[in-house]
Amino acid sequence: MSRLFETIRVVNRAFQHVEYHNARLNLSRKAIFGCTNALNVRDVAAIPSELGTGTYKCRVVYTTHIEQIEFLPYRQKAIRSLKLVECDSVEYGHKFINRARIDRLLDGIVTDDILIIKHGFITDTSVVL
Repeated sequence: MSRLFETIRVVNRAFQHVEYHNARLNLSRKAIFGCTNALNVRDVAAIPSELGTGTYKCRVVYTTHIEQIEFLPYRQKAIRSLKLVECDSVEYGHKFINRARIDRLLDGIVTDDILIIKHGFITDTSVVL
């Protein structure tokens, strides 16, 4: 079974734009697993009391249900160089844990990150936040 993830920014102990993450999570659950019951991250991901002020990321791993929730300090990656990589066959309509196809696009590339071009449009990067 394919596992998916959402990464939600938490600033000063408050979820940021959680309604958009809930929508994507539930659309993915419906499209891939046929789930019709909606989940709300706020209902299942209590912000730990030891989390101080500042910026964190809440990583939610799920399939038909939420399997794992973790809160990690947010560390912005320094991007000094980008490379455009064309790949019309990459499929990444959902945020799968398995990013092997995207990782293969990085093989042999010496840059901080890539911008994936599909059919002439920028669609993604390799960074997992």
